[in-house]
Amino acid sequence: MMRKAANPRVSVEGSALRRVRQCKGIGLTLALAGGIAACDPGIAPGTIGHVQGFAGIAASDEPQSVLVARDILSSGGTAADAAIAMYFAMSVTLPSRAGLGGYGACLVHQPKDRIRKWEPLDEALLFIPQSPAAAAVPRGLFALHAKYGRLRWEALVGPAEGMARLGTPVSRALASDIALAGQGLQSEADMRRIFLKSDGNLAGEGDVIRNVGLASFIARLRARGPADLYSGQLAKEMSASAAEIGIALTPEEMRNVKVPFTATHWVRFGNLTAHFPTSDGGGDLSRMWKQIVDKQTAEPPASSEPSSGAGFMVADRDGQAVVCATSMGSLFGARKMVPNVGILMVSGPAPKAGLAPMMVVAHNVTEFRYALTSAGGASGASGLVTAAAKAVIDEQPLAQSVSLAAGRRVLAIGCSKGLPPSPESCQVGVDPEGFGYGMGVGLKTKD
Repeated sequence: MMRKAANPRVSVEGSALRRVRQCKGIGLTLALAGGIAACDPGIAPGTIGHVQGFAGIAASDEPQSVLVARDILSSGGTAADAAIAMYFAMSVTLPSRAGLGGYGACLVHQPKDRIRKWEPLDEALLFIPQSPAAAAVPRGLFALHAKYGRLRWEALVGPAEGMARLGTPVSRALASDIALAGQGLQSEADMRRIFLKSDGNLAGEGDVIRNVGLASFIARLRARGPADLYSGQLAKEMSASAAEIGIALTPEEMRNVKVPFTATHWVRFGNLTAHFPTSDGGGDLSRMWKQIVDKQTAEPPASSEPSSGAGFMVADRDGQAVVCATSMGSLFGARKMVPNVGILMVSGPAPKAGLAPMMVVAHNVTEFRYALTSAGGASGASGLVTAAAKAVIDEQPLAQSVSLAAGRRVLAIGCSKGLPPSPESCQVGVDPEGFGYGMGVGLKTKD
């Protein structure tokens, strides 16, 4: 499979007449939002360059996933589309902290849309495997696509499949984690095959790694959808593969994997509302934020968990936004792979302080304002609320606010005057001591 960066076509849908109609519909929506972007009727939806002007903003702890999001947004995809593609990409490019068999928590903001007749909604998704090999992420991402996506499913998983099959260079973020894990990556044959070079040394920044088993697994999800994993032949194969390494996993357990949308923990202050997932970490973070809003000292959670998580976030030109926090329990999880499918298994129970992204919206006008994540743990939670308080309450520049929590992998995007009406106010904040990256896609100034 060709890597999508080399081919500008992500997916093509519908007849020429349908494409023109879709472009007109998008154009009308954007005109009502202030004319900040348009689509080119000569470039089909699903093709890079379809959106002319501002397409959105994205940030991640792993830079290559941001480039994947850029292409999805430029092709006319929603924030949900881009988030799905980012999650799959990070399972290849940062498997130490994000994986299809890992833990995750996402927040979704859907603004009111009079054209599509969408009502405003803020909700959460939690990916919590009930056993080390019972991957929950694919089912949750498919649910996200079914509810909020626009592009075809196969267009979103294809970039990750290409990177896993053809190889991808080790980023500075992954190289740092490989060095930290050290000899722990050499105890299992599949791990050595991926993370060690032919000379026996650990892969470093710039070295190319491949995970052919994961590529084949993603190809199955692309061709047949996640249903095959939870109620089809792939569920039986997962069960048999897990048994090879002594993990009990029945097809019935795969069938019972559920990832429902849930309400959020929320804190309202003035014209804004901060949302958090219903995980333990989300509850702690919402409590800390309430203390800050009430001008009290925020008390961090009593947690000794390692700060081994990651995050990513994206908002599109229409104001839809998704922010996710991920974890493998510890770096590289259990440091074991499910044979034949290339999925790393998680380590230990779900982190209590790690799965805690934050999103701020203007509830009266249903506009996106801010999204933040951290590496987790008590230190990460404190850093996140410190940065959020400076940016949201004190109205300081986002990069400056995030720098106050340097070393805690705080990551943020924000549009202080609201998205969609004011994309020129959008900014990215990345830990200056971390390895993250963020970017706006297209011009941010109004036409």
